[in-house]
Amino acid sequence: MVEGIVAVKEEVFGMDAAGKRVVLVVDRSGSMEGARIAAARDAAQVFLRSLPMGVEFEVYSFGSRFSALFGGAGRAMDEEALDIATAHVDAMEADYGGTEIVEMLERIATEGRGRKAMMSEDVILLTDGDVWNSEEVFRVVARAVSSGRRRFFTLGIGNDCSSELVSGIARVGRGVAE
Repeated sequence: MVEGIVAVKEEVFGMDAAGKRVVLVVDRSGSMEGARIAAARDAAQVFLRSLPMGVEFEVYSFGSRFSALFGGAGRAMDEEALDIATAHVDAMEADYGGTEIVEMLERIATEGRGRKAMMSEDVILLTDGDVWNSEEVFRVVARAVSSGRRRFFTLGIGNDCSSELVSGIARVGRGVAE
């Protein structure tokens, strides 16, 4: 998994903070229980601590429902925001029920209005890929990247994660999968 984190970090974080938004998405469904949610927390901490100061970021959690740490609006990275986000990630459990990712992805796809419409956005998805509707997920991701300003990166969690979903999202989303 360390190699996967490094590959995604190199692609995403070789960036200037100006005009950039990073959305970290963590699967908190029941299938992530135990070692998987611990691995997702560890990976999320690495990504958060790698963000340059000033970059806008948001942290989403999903399962049967979804939530955004900063209400979807995001926040510029500074020491206080890092403290809030790392505490939030440390408290994450696999307590969001089933794996229903489509509604959350649609929300992310529609957030690029107004001032954010001109920002480039990298979405980093940490998941075991235990979904039943991969084709619908791919269609939503394709729509989300149609502006050319958004990319999706995926990090599969667990030895038996769905390579179909993890690699498919990255392929359709113009990103990298590990």
